[in-house]
Amino acid sequence: MRSIKYIIMIILFIVGVNLFADIISNDIDRAFSLISEKKIRGYLRYLSSDELEGRGTGQRGGELAAKYIAYQFSKFGLKKPEMINSYFQDIDLIGIETRKESNLSFGDVKFKFLDDYVMVNELEEKEYNLESELIYVGYGIEASEYKWDDYKGVDVKDKTILILVNEPRSDREDFFDGRALTYYGRWTYKYEKAAEKGALGAIIIHTNEGAGYNWDVVRNSWGREQFYIPLNKGEKRLHLASWITKDKAGEIFKACNFDSEEMIERANKPGFVPFKLCLKVKAKLYSNVRKTKTSNVLGYIEGSDGRYSMNPIIITSHYDHLGKGKSIRGDNIYNGAVDNASGVSVLLETARILSKSGIKFKRPVLFIATAAEEDGLKGSEYYVKNPLFPLDKSVNINIDSVSVWGATDGITFLGIERTNLSSVSEEIAKVMKMKIMPESHPEVGMIFRSDQFNFMKENVPSIYIKQNGEVIGKPKEWSDEKLKEYRLIKYHSPFDEYDSKWDLSGLIQMVKIIINTISAIDRLEEQPKVLLNKNIK
Repeated sequence: MRSIKYIIMIILFIVGVNLFADIISNDIDRAFSLISEKKIRGYLRYLSSDELEGRGTGQRGGELAAKYIAYQFSKFGLKKPEMINSYFQDIDLIGIETRKESNLSFGDVKFKFLDDYVMVNELEEKEYNLESELIYVGYGIEASEYKWDDYKGVDVKDKTILILVNEPRSDREDFFDGRALTYYGRWTYKYEKAAEKGALGAIIIHTNEGAGYNWDVVRNSWGREQFYIPLNKGEKRLHLASWITKDKAGEIFKACNFDSEEMIERANKPGFVPFKLCLKVKAKLYSNVRKTKTSNVLGYIEGSDGRYSMNPIIITSHYDHLGKGKSIRGDNIYNGAVDNASGVSVLLETARILSKSGIKFKRPVLFIATAAEEDGLKGSEYYVKNPLFPLDKSVNINIDSVSVWGATDGITFLGIERTNLSSVSEEIAKVMKMKIMPESHPEVGMIFRSDQFNFMKENVPSIYIKQNGEVIGKPKEWSDEKLKEYRLIKYHSPFDEYDSKWDLSGLIQMVKIIINTISAIDRLEEQPKVLLNKNIK
């Protein structure tokens, strides 16, 4: 008799589970039927319009964009986080702009601002004169786990260091992760390490291959006002943070009787020892310094199960771009349509659909349109330092730059290998009829270049979802050419503009991917975990 009861209980449990799964599936199908291409196009067109002036941090357009997003959250019925009772999480920033009369030189080697170099004083100093020794430190990396030390105990305090972009070449997974860039190769790490060691300045040598973008991107990103969160006690920054072109670095090496290619090769060998170059650095930095504010824009949908009320699934997408800048062919508005009005449009439509459809997830879903991503991920940095939900109970899904050329046949879950969520990625790929693909260019380190990185640094399970592969219905060559054109001509330029001919089925596809991912994570009973977090801090 007991065995019969036991069998009946099992059957009822299975039926209940299947019935629950069917209810969730039906809810999601109903939600998908509400997705509106017209509304997505409306968000995208407005956010990337000239009226918003490129959504620059600390500029009128950025403020307008934040207010627009908050208005949409209000319309959708999203709740304001109780801790701030507002859709705006305000962030104090210091804006620092290098003035044109500033200059940089190395002996008789003269440099032209923007064409040959960019630089900024990261400290709140309106005027600073720098004159120091110049130390070549190769890649400027200390990585004990790889038995790699570019500094070799050399004291760089009160000196300026010259650094190669990226990291030592590797085909071995156990040595700087093979082809994939580690955090040691990021420019942020190099500046942080230089400041930690007491250097006055750090100058990064740019190459297209090493950086993953051309000099125009450096010039357009750094030849404008830079923004910093005010320093806390004990934190350090540089008097001179600079990039120079490879050609100009070659002139510096040549003046000291070195061949630049030989210097690069030397830096790729474990026995590399840093050394003083024959030229001194001279820099006069005149800066416009101001205090300003920006805001993350947040709204959430409550969960249905009190046990998970503080376990949010956080959807992030940055709304800022470069604002107004250097005029190119008569256009000085860096609209940022793909980067990242497309991602915010997906975030907004996802929020609208989840609100309107009435889907009830156990966990709250928190939407954050992050600020100042283009200024070093400052908005997400501020959130993780001032979270509105416990970080150890959070999960992050990030959206950045969505396909405006159509839906794709492939999908990449950046960072998922660091979590226990691999089953989620497999489920999403199956439901969406997409193939899971590895990162197309792991050597450029996309995992460190968007807002999920700050969540990863705090051990929050985080996924950056990217479309990959071919645009459905188009030959591979067509898809490759579109991406190449975007990277080389439009990325971080005034030409990343809205086009009424765009096929927004890619944005619709991404809305479905995000909703399915939220649903799959929400069905997990246990809190998702980070399994691996190397090369992050």
